[in-house]
Amino acid sequence: MAPHASFGQPSQLGHSQSLQRTSSTGSVAPTGRLDEAKLFNQEAFADVVVKYGLREKKCHKLILCSKSAYFNDLFGPGKNFAEANTGVIELHDDDEEAVEAMLRWLYTFDYEDRTSFAEVEGNATPDFHLAVCLVADKYLLTPLCDEALSQLCKVLEGLHHGQLVKVIEKVYYSETAYPVSVTACVDEVRNAFMYPLLQMEDFRGLLQTDGTTCLSVIDKLLADAAKAATRNNAAILRWHAQLAAANSKAAADVKAKSDEIENLKKGLNTVATTNHVLQGQLNEAKAKQQLSRKTFTICKGCRRRQLWPENACGRKCDNCKNIFGVSECTEIWSKG
Repeated sequence: MAPHASFGQPSQLGHSQSLQRTSSTGSVAPTGRLDEAKLFNQEAFADVVVKYGLREKKCHKLILCSKSAYFNDLFGPGKNFAEANTGVIELHDDDEEAVEAMLRWLYTFDYEDRTSFAEVEGNATPDFHLAVCLVADKYLLTPLCDEALSQLCKVLEGLHHGQLVKVIEKVYYSETAYPVSVTACVDEVRNAFMYPLLQMEDFRGLLQTDGTTCLSVIDKLLADAAKAATRNNAAILRWHAQLAAANSKAAADVKAKSDEIENLKKGLNTVATTNHVLQGQLNEAKAKQQLSRKTFTICKGCRRRQLWPENACGRKCDNCKNIFGVSECTEIWSKG
């Protein structure tokens, strides 16, 4: 058997190797490149018959051999197998829909039949994609297997949990040996929905009868618990760090406020000291001013200075004397 092979885009023929195809009117129209997709389900230039189950399909060796190492080794150039001489190949023990999908993919690179609603609905089932994975793996079509596996994972993620249990049972416990990639996909989806599945009696029944799967589930639960503990510890450490940072900030804020209050106290003390000094200076200035003032007596009547103590104005003013009397006719004035 030839080694595993992967293939790129559909093969093309140059103008020197042009292929003729039948037009819709029955005439033959020349073309410069091989349109593989249009040759699917066309008997024109078919040179091999593929039989599978109760079906058969006329195909083209060029397309089958260029895409599949299995078919190339079976009836490719220089091969001596009976299929190379008879032009008939029989595929046994394969799902008919899956083989049909494989042949369609060899021509179109799309294994799902999108020509009718009913067929599209059927193609959406996990059993269909599982069968395609099997035939793709059997006939060495890795790209097809990868594509079917991707579609299978998408379908499994949207299944009701009861349907998912049936798929798990089919992949794990049927006599069919599924590729490792398929079981890995089912394991991944099972682990993603582990907790709701554990609530279902069908799934719990599977675990009771299969120690290997039960241990796998236990390992998954232990791993989840360890991850949860790690996350919780990390969360606690982050909380402690945040709390310490908050406490540190609060302490810094309190110290800043305390320093601000101390500065205000110092400022008030400075103001009080300054006021005390200024008040002393003011009092001293007042005292000096008081000392610098001169006092003298003024006659109330004629507003003149008293020069002699016996009367008001020194002129012996009888008018002032008569009006106020000697003791009342004067007042004390001061002048700085």
